[in-house]
Amino acid sequence: MVAVFLLAGWPVYRLTRPAASVVTANSSPVAATTTDSPETKSAPLELEAVFAPAPADFQLKNLDRTALAGRGPQARFTGRWTTAVPPEGVDLVVQAHWSTVTAGSSNAAAPAANPAAAQVTVRFPDGRKVEKSFWAGENGTVDEVFTVPGEPAAATP
Repeated sequence: MVAVFLLAGWPVYRLTRPAASVVTANSSPVAATTTDSPETKSAPLELEAVFAPAPADFQLKNLDRTALAGRGPQARFTGRWTTAVPPEGVDLVVQAHWSTVTAGSSNAAAPAANPAAAQVTVRFPDGRKVEKSFWAGENGTVDEVFTVPGEPAAATP
C-alpha cells in the first residue's frame, strides 16, 4: 500500500515544486526587469509633459512606478527619470484628468466645448527626442500607453 502511495504521490510532488529557474514569491520580478544587461543600460531620460489647459492631476508611470506626476494650476512639468531602456522600448502609461472639460456635441467631427490635450516629450542623453500628443476623451481623461523606443539598431557595414 505504501508503495502505491509513493508511486502516485511522486508525480504530484514534482508538478507542485518550482524548477530552479522559476521566479519564486520571495524574489523581486521588478528588480529583474530593471537590471542592466549588455543589451539594456540605464539612461537618465528627461521627461516633459505640457497640458492645455492645466490638468487637475496627471502621472506618467512605468511598471507601477511613477516617473513624473503633478497637478494644476501648473501646465508644464519636467523631471529626470533614470531607467533601463531595452531595444524594444519602455512603455509609459499616461494618465491625466481635467475637471474643466465638458463634452462636445453629439457630432463626432465637432470638437469638445473645452478640449484638453497633453504632449509628452522624452529626451535621451544622446540628443534623441520622442514625443506624442494625447487628446482627452469626453469624460475629460487620458489613459494611454506611450512606447518610448529603445536605441536604434546599429548600422552594419
